[in-house]
Amino acid sequence: MLISTIIPVYNAEKYLTRCLDSIINAQIDEVSNEILLIDDGSTDNSLAICKEYEKQYSNIKVFHQKNSGVSSARNLGLSQAIGEYITFIDSDDWVDTHYFSFKVKYLQEGYDLIVSNYNNILSNQRIKNVPFSKKNIRENSGINLNHIYDKDQCILIGYSWGKFYKNKIIKENNLSFKNYLKRGEDLIFVLEYALACTSIYCLNNYDYNYNQIDMDRATSKYSSTFYDDIKLKRDELFNIISRYRNIEEGEKLYYYFYEATKVVFHECKPRKTRNITDEYIAVKKLLNKKEIIDFRSKSEYLVYDNWIIKRIVQKLMYLNQPLITVLFLKFYYLLSKNK
Repeated sequence: MLISTIIPVYNAEKYLTRCLDSIINAQIDEVSNEILLIDDGSTDNSLAICKEYEKQYSNIKVFHQKNSGVSSARNLGLSQAIGEYITFIDSDDWVDTHYFSFKVKYLQEGYDLIVSNYNNILSNQRIKNVPFSKKNIRENSGINLNHIYDKDQCILIGYSWGKFYKNKIIKENNLSFKNYLKRGEDLIFVLEYALACTSIYCLNNYDYNYNQIDMDRATSKYSSTFYDDIKLKRDELFNIISRYRNIEEGEKLYYYFYEATKVVFHECKPRKTRNITDEYIAVKKLLNKKEIIDFRSKSEYLVYDNWIIKRIVQKLMYLNQPLITVLFLKFYYLLSKNK
């Protein structure tokens, strides 16, 4: 049995060697492994590192493209993969030595999708993700949304990495990562693939390490299109859900408002390049979006978040108070910094 391991690479010189060494050390005799490194126009030493490993190991293949984004890089990997199963690993993450060996039984039994649980790596701490509540999901007539999506959460984990997919199912259903999605492309791919399956096995073996050490720095980068990007992801989710049930207008409006709450925090996060006037203008513009206005005028209730800070922000948004919202978050971030 051949497994294709696809690794999108972009400016990952700091972590790439650790990632590749972990995969090589996890290889086992029971399955063969082709490792496809897709360099997405790196400007650091990543491509040189990839080529060095390609010289050393016959099962490593390197592909290079101009910078086009992680979805494009993964799609290039999918087009080149010849393995019976495909797994994705991000270049700043790493796997434990039993990453492949723990899957052999389920690979041989022919499960359509095999899912590993993972460790969050935060400030040198290794924190286990919440255990899977469901392990063995079988449905001869096909998996449906109720098996894998509950309360706006994908119970399979909405990341593409840490999973083993059948290449045949991907090709037969013409599945790929959507290049036009800037956020949530993993979740959409995972859901569309899972809904083409009849069997899924979830393992609580925690053999994938999700590196979030630089996550705060990455997520603090300002994006003027943040709301449009996550709204597009939400619309893709609505398209999938609508195949299985009707979606009321009120539900759509609620989730647009829910996503807008994230955007308000994003807009008001302290940055040297933005001032309070910029933040006020952005939040005011957001609260004047048609779907947010419709939510305020048509919703009879507001489901608040459990976190009190977010509850206050949601209430201020609901009352259409952009200036007070910005001032409150400025005060909150100031207090957080001084703790």
